[in-house]
Amino acid sequence: MKVFIRINDENIGPIDIGKIDQYEITKETPVWSEGLSEWTTAGEFEPLSGYFKSTPPEFVIQSSKNEVKNDKSSDKNSSRLILFLLLALLGIASIVAIIITNQNSSNQTSDYVKLDLSDNNSRGETSLDGNSEPAVDPITERNINIRNNWKDYITVNRSSYNYSKLGGISNLAIIVTNTTPYTISNVQVRVKILTVNGYVFRTKYLFFNDIKAKSKQQQFVPPTNRGVNVKYDIVSASSKGLRFRWSEDDHVGNGSVVDPWKYNF
Repeated sequence: MKVFIRINDENIGPIDIGKIDQYEITKETPVWSEGLSEWTTAGEFEPLSGYFKSTPPEFVIQSSKNEVKNDKSSDKNSSRLILFLLLALLGIASIVAIIITNQNSSNQTSDYVKLDLSDNNSRGETSLDGNSEPAVDPITERNINIRNNWKDYITVNRSSYNYSKLGGISNLAIIVTNTTPYTISNVQVRVKILTVNGYVFRTKYLFFNDIKAKSKQQQFVPPTNRGVNVKYDIVSASSKGLRFRWSEDDHVGNGSVVDPWKYNF
């Protein structure tokens, strides 16, 4: 049996299940194999049920009375040492705080508050006298728009392909286009091979990783001996730079009405 595993946001496979011990996996490691409709965890995947063995608790030898007395004496000495160190650190922290306060006081000569262009700031630039109107951070506004309308920026298409009247598709490529100014970390595309009657003959999942800004990436679908038509759609997408994550299984995102698909990795 061949399986795929996902470690550090990267899909690895196909792997012979007999060689799975070459990888560091846990019960929570995502696993997928032919026949599964979606990813599961290694702990729930039946062919790996015997891979994880329970371990007994650590054996502890009971201490004798003399050892207990020695431990209490040692604990007292340790407590005194810790108290001394805490007092010393408190004194150093106080001195550092005084120095930083003095430096900040001497540096307050600018006429305007600096604008934070990170994606966490939306207050904009404001003058110290309070007379200026707050401005929307253009980067934040742009990124919110991209996240809310991500389907306009991350698109999936197909190439032309060959098919037989009796069924069978070949030379089919799926292309993902990224028009955002950020690298798209992961895109999962579902490809359905349809028969002449419109029934789904086979479903394949393609995984696209690290699609650079303003670029395209393509993958070829393995040829089939049946099917004359193709349907495809995006199942999930994410970008660390854009702070974006979307999945068809997640209908509310982070719960925000304004920016529901923002995600801090």
